[in-house]
Amino acid sequence: MRAFVDETRRFPVGARALVANKARTMQLQARHPQQKGSRRGAAYAYNIKALRDREMLIAAQAEHSHGGFVSQ
Repeated sequence: MRAFVDETRRFPVGARALVANKARTMQLQARHPQQKGSRRGAAYAYNIKALRDREMLIAAQAEHSHGGFVSQ
Protein backbone atom coordinates (compact mmCIF):
# COMPACT_ATOMS: atom_id res chain seq x y z
CA MET A 1 0.00 0.00 0.00
CA ARG A 2 1.42 3.37 -0.99
CA ALA A 3 1.34 6.06 1.66
CA PHE A 4 1.37 9.83 2.00
CA VAL A 5 4.27 10.68 4.28
CA ASP A 6 4.65 13.72 6.48
CA GLU A 7 7.31 14.28 9.12
CA THR A 8 5.84 12.06 11.82
CA ARG A 9 3.17 9.79 10.36
CA ARG A 10 2.29 7.72 7.33
CA PHE A 11 -1.22 7.87 5.84
CA PRO A 12 -2.48 5.27 3.38
CA VAL A 13 -3.62 6.60 0.03
CA GLY A 14 -7.09 5.18 0.73
CA ALA A 15 -7.56 7.87 3.40
CA ARG A 16 -8.06 10.71 0.92
CA ALA A 17 -10.45 12.75 3.07
CA LEU A 18 -8.11 12.53 6.07
CA VAL A 19 -5.13 13.61 3.97
CA ALA A 20 -7.13 16.44 2.35
CA ASN A 21 -8.28 17.66 5.78
CA LYS A 22 -4.73 17.62 7.18
CA ALA A 23 -3.32 19.33 4.07
CA ARG A 24 -5.96 22.09 4.24
CA THR A 25 -5.25 22.57 7.95
CA MET A 26 -1.54 23.00 7.20
CA GLN A 27 -2.34 25.47 4.40
CA LEU A 28 -4.46 27.58 6.74
CA GLN A 29 -1.73 27.49 9.40
CA ALA A 30 0.73 28.69 6.73
CA ARG A 31 -1.61 31.67 6.15
CA HIS A 32 -2.89 30.59 2.73
CA PRO A 33 -6.08 32.47 1.81
CA GLN A 34 -9.43 31.12 2.89
CA GLN A 35 -11.55 29.59 0.17
CA LYS A 36 -14.87 31.40 0.24
CA GLY A 37 -18.05 30.57 -1.60
CA SER A 38 -20.53 27.73 -1.76
CA ARG A 39 -18.11 25.30 -3.44
CA ARG A 40 -17.18 22.38 -1.21
CA GLY A 41 -13.48 21.70 -0.80
CA ALA A 42 -11.60 18.42 -0.95
CA ALA A 43 -11.72 18.04 2.84
CA TYR A 44 -15.56 18.12 2.92
CA ALA A 45 -15.73 14.32 2.72
CA TYR A 46 -14.10 14.23 6.17
CA ASN A 47 -17.42 15.53 7.58
CA ILE A 48 -19.17 12.30 6.53
CA LYS A 49 -18.90 10.10 9.61
CA ALA A 50 -19.16 6.72 7.84
CA LEU A 51 -16.41 7.66 5.39
CA ARG A 52 -14.23 9.10 8.16
CA ASP A 53 -14.61 5.94 10.27
CA ARG A 54 -13.79 3.71 7.28
CA GLU A 55 -10.66 5.73 6.51
CA MET A 56 -9.54 5.60 10.15
CA LEU A 57 -9.97 1.81 10.05
CA ILE A 58 -7.81 1.63 6.89
CA ALA A 59 -5.17 3.80 8.56
CA ALA A 60 -5.19 1.65 11.71
CA GLN A 61 -4.83 -1.54 9.65
CA ALA A 62 -1.94 -0.01 7.71
CA GLU A 63 -0.18 1.03 10.93
CA HIS A 64 -0.66 -2.47 12.35
CA SER A 65 0.70 -4.08 9.16
CA HIS A 66 3.60 -1.66 9.06
CA GLY A 67 4.45 -2.40 12.70
CA GLY A 68 4.50 -6.14 12.04
CA PHE A 69 6.61 -5.66 8.93
CA VAL A 70 9.18 -3.45 10.69
CA SER A 71 9.52 -5.72 13.73
CA GLN A 72 10.50 -8.74 11.60
